[in-house]
Amino acid sequence: MKNPGQFQQGDVWLQRVESIPADAEPVNSVVLAEGEGHHLHRFVVAEDVEMFVKDGVRFARLKREGVIEHVTPDGRHGEHHEITVPAGDYQFGQVVEFDYLAEMARTVID
Repeated sequence: MKNPGQFQQGDVWLQRVESIPADAEPVNSVVLAEGEGHHLHRFVVAEDVEMFVKDGVRFARLKREGVIEHVTPDGRHGEHHEITVPAGDYQFGQVVEFDYLAEMARTVID
């Protein structure tokens, strides 16, 4: 794949992959990540998304173009705009930053 596609919304990243491992376990969720203040990064339409995990690595399969929103559990929108992601298979996770003074990596949480 020449340009696999990368997407980011706040502290969440998605990277298009050729396929999801066949032995990945299905997960019943559309939440990509939870942030401070209980904000959620999630897909808007659950029926269009299948989520999987294998060895701690998380994947999403979008049956058609999907929208990711940043909201509180009660539906109020967070500080990030919605993003649209094309149909396909993706690996996803949270952005990691490296503190060179402390010589340690840490997960970014927004």
